[in-house]
Amino acid sequence: MTAPCVSVILPFSDQAGYIREIVGGHVAALAESGIAYEIILVPNGSVDNTSAVCRALAAQLPDVHCLEIEGHGWGCAVRSGIAAAAGTLICYTNSARTQSDDLKRILGYARNNPGLIVKATRINRHSRIRQFGSFLYNMLCGTLLGLSTHDVNGTPKVFPRSASTLRNLQREDDLIDLEFMWRCARGALKVVEIPVHGNDRRGGSSTTGGKTAWRLYIGAIRFWRQVRIESRGQ
Repeated sequence: MTAPCVSVILPFSDQAGYIREIVGGHVAALAESGIAYEIILVPNGSVDNTSAVCRALAAQLPDVHCLEIEGHGWGCAVRSGIAAAAGTLICYTNSARTQSDDLKRILGYARNNPGLIVKATRINRHSRIRQFGSFLYNMLCGTLLGLSTHDVNGTPKVFPRSASTLRNLQREDDLIDLEFMWRCARGALKVVEIPVHGNDRRGGSSTTGGKTAWRLYIGAIRFWRQVRIESRGQ
C-alpha cells in the first residue's frame, strides 16, 4: 500500500454535530485537488459523542482514520496525530475554524514547494478583544524568542516528514504551536505564511478566554526561561 502524500490531523472536542460537515468538506476539497491523503480524526477530551461520530466516519470512509487517545489537550492530540501520520507531508489544524478551501490552498502550496514549512496567518478576528490579546501574545513570543511570525497559533501548519525536529514536539498543552515555531527558528527552517480570514467556530466552545490568555502569556515566559537554561547547559 502506497503511503499517503499528506496526513491531515484534525483534533475534535465536543463537536459531534459538526464533524460530518467538516470532514466531508475537507474530503471533497482534497479529492478535487488530486492530493493523495489520509485524515486522522483525534477525539480530544470530549463529553459528547464526538468519539462515536469519529469512529463511524472512519468506518465509512477509506482514507479517514480515528485515533482515540488517553490524554487530552490540544498539544496531546497534535502529538498523537503526528506520531500516527504516514504522509510525506504532515498537517495539523484547528478543526473548528479551518475552511476547506484554505486547507486545500495551503496544502497545495506545500506540495509545490518541497522542503518549506507552510502555515496560515489569520489576518482578522471577529472580536477586538481576541485580536488585541493575540497581538500581545505574538509580540511577547517575538520579543522573548526572536520569532518573526505575527500568528504563532495560526493553523493549518504543514511540514515535510523529513523535518524530524517537528515530528518530535514535546508540549502536550496549548504551547505546542509556540514550540513548533521556536523549533523552526532554531533549526533555520524556512517558513512561509499564507494569509487566511478568521472564521466563526463550528461546534464546541472556544477555550480562549481571559484565563487561557493569561496562561499562554505565563507559559511563553516559562518556555523562554526553559530554553535559556537548556542552551546554557549545552
